[in-house]
Amino acid sequence: MSTLTSYATAAARDSAAPAASNTGLCIFRSDTNAIEVSDGTSYQTYNSDGVFVPSISNVSSLSLDGTDDHAEVIGSSEIQISNPLTISAWIYLTANASTNNLRTVISWGSAAIGQGRFFGLNGASNNLEFGSYGGNTTSSTALALNTWYHVAATVTTGETKLYINGSLDTTGSNTLNSFTYGKTHVGELYYSASTAARHFAGNIDELALFNSVLTASEILQIYNGGKPMDLNSDDEGYTSSANLKAWWRMGDGTEDGSGATIYDMSTNDSDSDNLNLVNQASIDNSNAA
Repeated sequence: MSTLTSYATAAARDSAAPAASNTGLCIFRSDTNAIEVSDGTSYQTYNSDGVFVPSISNVSSLSLDGTDDHAEVIGSSEIQISNPLTISAWIYLTANASTNNLRTVISWGSAAIGQGRFFGLNGASNNLEFGSYGGNTTSSTALALNTWYHVAATVTTGETKLYINGSLDTTGSNTLNSFTYGKTHVGELYYSASTAARHFAGNIDELALFNSVLTASEILQIYNGGKPMDLNSDDEGYTSSANLKAWWRMGDGTEDGSGATIYDMSTNDSDSDNLNLVNQASIDNSNAA
């Protein structure tokens, strides 16, 4: 009886058995309980029930310098989400934050207790964090530099959950109050936009906002064995496409991979919450999740 070689992460799989040189190879992913098959370019995922989960073409991401680069949406009522809330993103960090600072992925709200919403990497150790300007939740796992991760936060009154690469890392408490909305910031912290140390350094990709709390199964499905999936369509364990309020693909989809605007690709959203690139923020066509 033969057995499949097992890998605990996509990085371990790619290091030992890159898809490009192992066409037809089948492996088992112990972190996702899925079978993966190399097509000579990438690994295709089959869930434990045998259902194939297709990935999507993804060659671009948002590149930020960690000093003042960012993107923003001004005045959109569609994404003024307080709770319930889910944030999903792929991130690639190239520089640590300093102590008591944050490499911000996305933020909005106001600087008063319970009135902020921010998601990023806290301090020099690069632990994932969601905060509300009071009642912050920080992951037990620290993220490495120069590595793609899928990260997610689910938020409801009193409870925040943080996920890394499809797995629940930490559950914490929060304080959530109503807030005055101005704009959504990607790559900078809303209440200290002039502080360079609180800007994201690296690449952000496939950033999405939902006005619902996704289940652990849905987060795992979105991770999809390390390959971004189509969030506009329900598929297997993912059933929340109707609650997708913004999905910024950072240069992929119907975009041309350049220019000063990143389009909201969520087809179930009534508004077009496009991101405007600020300073030297740019589309990177050589590094994507």
